[in-house]
Amino acid sequence: LRLVRSGVGINEQASIDLAGVKGVWSLRCGTEMAESDNTLVLAFVGQTTWELTLPLSLPLASSFPPIYICIVHPLAFLWLIPLPPLSLSLSSSFLPILPLSSSLLCLSFFLPPFNRSFRSKELYCHTFSLSLLSLHFFHPFLCTSSVLSLKGEEVEETELEGIAADQQTHYCSNVIGNKILQITGQSVRLINEETLQLVSKWAPPSGKGISTGSCGGSHVVVVVGNELFCLDIQDSSLHQLSHVTLEHEIACVDVRVLKGDSGTSNICAVGLWTNISARVLRLPSLDTLHTQPLGGDILPRSILVAEFDTRTYLLVALGDGTLHYFQMDPDSGMYP
Repeated sequence: LRLVRSGVGINEQASIDLAGVKGVWSLRCGTEMAESDNTLVLAFVGQTTWELTLPLSLPLASSFPPIYICIVHPLAFLWLIPLPPLSLSLSSSFLPILPLSSSLLCLSFFLPPFNRSFRSKELYCHTFSLSLLSLHFFHPFLCTSSVLSLKGEEVEETELEGIAADQQTHYCSNVIGNKILQITGQSVRLINEETLQLVSKWAPPSGKGISTGSCGGSHVVVVVGNELFCLDIQDSSLHQLSHVTLEHEIACVDVRVLKGDSGTSNICAVGLWTNISARVLRLPSLDTLHTQPLGGDILPRSILVAEFDTRTYLLVALGDGTLHYFQMDPDSGMYP
């Protein structure tokens, strides 16, 4: 993490070695309210330790050792690993952290020599759900958030009473009413900017974990699998306004307050798994305004509604680095 001061040149203000930083948000907080942000909230990648052993029954396996396993994940992860012929042991020591929600892992077993496709020497292929394995083999460890305070030229780690530092943060920002909003994997937390006390908390009624979320104006949108919840910030409390279940799980979300010809409107944009599409919904009702297929089989990883000059655009980034952008009407959510 590096802090720099803007200007004609870039001057490094501080440097801190931190591993696994997943998200960074800046806040204004404390009794002496500054005109600029004075606090950083950092989210770290949740480390996971797990181990899985599968018995194998492969044709001709004992005759042609060693056998190689090709592990293919939908996000284009691929590993080629030698293994003993009659058993397979997978552990977090050599596989990267994988998204668990509705993810499938395809195991294909091959004999050397290999060609480009690998397919000609395939002995056996098995696909299983990581979400099912997580019930038995995955044990979360160190899913944390950290808070850094900026004091003059000094940067130091601090504790904010209302911030849940033992949970991974998906979103954090200053919101209306002099409050701080933190969305974690377990709940949505509303915190007083000055006292830093927790004033309101909301959790999914089903008890399932929150995968991501966003906020715009007084509206907070929370993603729980394929469900969307719209909350409203009223004074010092959070109120659920609406809820909708989509046909596919949600990969990313953005909430934006837009100014159109008919006045101000709140828009929610989501990227969907499985059918690889972007959807625009109206807030607070969560009614669908428009669905845009993205094509291909690469998942959307990030979505943003932005205004450039006087035009509104929907930007969608895919897992392979491709960026799709569409001009959007802020009133209808449709594309002109």
